[in-house]
Amino acid sequence: MRIFLTFLVIAVVWHPFDSSATVGWEVIESWQTEASPIDVAYSHNGKWVFILTDSEKVQIYSTKGKLEGEIPVDSSVSAIDISKKGDQLLLISRAGKSVKKVSVEFVVHINTEGSPFMGAAEAPVVVAVFSDFQ
Repeated sequence: MRIFLTFLVIAVVWHPFDSSATVGWEVIESWQTEASPIDVAYSHNGKWVFILTDSEKVQIYSTKGKLEGEIPVDSSVSAIDISKKGDQLLLISRAGKSVKKVSVEFVVHINTEGSPFMGAAEAPVVVAVFSDFQ
């Protein structure tokens, strides 16, 4: 038994280890954009994908691949980034040597037809969310 264990230890020590690794991957989801993508920024909350396209637009997609909106940008914009809160988009221009900060707001239409109300039926309503209480 002792000879077998000695042989096993020598075999393990002298055996060249295979150090190559494999990476497992799979496509989770994909979608077609309306123009060729140049850069992509993914919101930190996981809800939005911002795609800078060669048609001078930043297209905003839901993570399900639905186009939710577009922001026109200058033709010199070469890259984008998103703020941590997801409420500001950075437009980076290498040629113009500039960075523009753009405020991003998502407007949600709520169907209020048939609901009771006071005042004018077409009055605008703003819902403010205070989420950073300390």
